[in-house]
Amino acid sequence: MLVNDTTVFGMYPDFVTLRASVDSLKAFGFRSDDISLLFPECAVSRTLPRGAEPKAPAAAGRAMGPLIGGNLDFLTYIRWDGRGVVCGALKMLGVPADEAKRYEGWIRNGELLVGVQSECTGQTELATAILVETGAHNVWAAANRRETTERLCASCSPKGGRNPQAVQN
Repeated sequence: MLVNDTTVFGMYPDFVTLRASVDSLKAFGFRSDDISLLFPECAVSRTLPRGAEPKAPAAAGRAMGPLIGGNLDFLTYIRWDGRGVVCGALKMLGVPADEAKRYEGWIRNGELLVGVQSECTGQTELATAILVETGAHNVWAAANRRETTERLCASCSPKGGRNPQAVQN
């Protein structure tokens, strides 16, 4: 049986609201490796105390610095050499092109993207609700189009179980 592979995405303006989201997701049973983050290096410098900030922001139109991404157990720098890199990656994950372009624009402006992997419809709905309640904007659930059926995880199955249902793509 194939698993419904869905990722719920949302944008946060700062690390304070993002942290509240991550704490809530973990409290409801999402693992660190279910939660991925992507943000520009400049978002980190905004959280530094005054006086520790970089000397000057990059001039408009210049290539942006690296992105920091990965799941909560592993963060890494990603070189962002031009437009379309994030957009292309999100489109491969099932995000429509227009929405992927908007996400890339917000990341360019210093916002933080969170992606929450879910295995069933119940988890997708829960992740969506948590992101909305913790202040995310433009929350979007993108189903992996290669999957054709879903299974219910143990936390979503009513007593006695249920038959797998077809995913509507």
